[in-house]
Amino acid sequence: MDFETLKNDFLLADGASAKIRFATKNWVIWATLFTLTEDVAVVYYVDASKNRDDVQKYGFSFEEKADLAAFVNRKTGRIILPNYHFRNILDGVPEEVETDFTTLTREAARKILETAEKMVEADPIPPLSLSYANSVEREAQYRYIDGGRRKEAQFDELCSEMPADILLDCFCEAPGWEEKAAAEWLAAPVRYSERTNRDDMLWKKSYEIAVNSRIKSYEMDENCVEHIRKDVMDAIRKMNAKNVSVEFLCADGSVSNTKIEGRAFSSYDSGASVSMLSLWRISPESERRWVAQAVGNEHSDMPFSSILRISYKGKTLWKKK
Repeated sequence: MDFETLKNDFLLADGASAKIRFATKNWVIWATLFTLTEDVAVVYYVDASKNRDDVQKYGFSFEEKADLAAFVNRKTGRIILPNYHFRNILDGVPEEVETDFTTLTREAARKILETAEKMVEADPIPPLSLSYANSVEREAQYRYIDGGRRKEAQFDELCSEMPADILLDCFCEAPGWEEKAAAEWLAAPVRYSERTNRDDMLWKKSYEIAVNSRIKSYEMDENCVEHIRKDVMDAIRKMNAKNVSVEFLCADGSVSNTKIEGRAFSSYDSGASVSMLSLWRISPESERRWVAQAVGNEHSDMPFSSILRISYKGKTLWKKK
C-alpha cells in the first residue's frame, strides 16, 4: 500500500474504519487506530511474513505482538511514523514525514521554556556572585571570538525528561497546556540542587546580562586582546587557512617567524588566558621548543603582545598597530 492511500483512506479519513488489513509482496498487515482525543489517534500494527509456513492460510501468526506504527492529528494533518519496519512496508513515504519524536520533543520543550520566561519576566533578577567572574569572562570570550552559541542546559534537560502526557498535549494542541506545564516545571527542583527551575532561570538571566556586558566591552575596545583575536579568527575563517605565518618579537629584541595552525587563535585553544597564544599547534616539536625559548617562555605560550604580524600565503591577515 502506498502512503497517500493509507493517509487519505485510513489515517485522516472521517468515518473510516478503525481497522485495516492489507498485504504487500512479503507481508500481511493488520492496523488498528485508537482514538485519544477528538482529533488525535495512535495506530498499532501486527505483521506476518508471507514466507512463513504457518501463516499461509490466514496470514496470521501467534508469534507477533503489536507495535506502535503512527501518531496522527486529524485536525492538523500531522503524522509521525516512528516504526522503521512499518514505514518500509509503505510505498512513497515523503521525506518530510516525521520518523521519530525528536521534533515534537524539541517543540514542546521550546514552548515550555518560552512560556516560563514570560511567567518570570516581572520577577527581580538576583545579583551575580563575584565567584562567577572567571566563568563569565571565558563564556564571553568563547561567544565573541569563536562565535560560540549559548549553552541551553535547561532546554536539553527538558528534552531528555519530557513526559509522554506533555508530548501528547503538544501534539494534540490541548488548550492551555503550555501554561500548565511551564508552571509545574518552574516549581520543580533542579536536579541535585535545592533551587527550583524558577530560581535557576532567574540566575541564568543574571548570568546572560553579565556575559553580554563583557561582549559589549570587547566590541567597543578595538585594542583589547579579545577584539584582536576575533579579527584574526574572522580572517582565518574567511581564508579557510589551516596554517598561518606568525611574525613575532623575540625576548632579545630580534624579530623571527614561525608557522602555526589557524585554530590556535580560538579562545578555547588559549589555555589559561587569551592574552597568551598557545604554541602546542606548532609542529614539529623541535620548532615549538625553539619558539618557546625565543620568546622566553618555558611553558609553550607566547604573549599575544609579542605578535607583530599574521599572514597567510603572503597576504597579511593582521598587523600590530
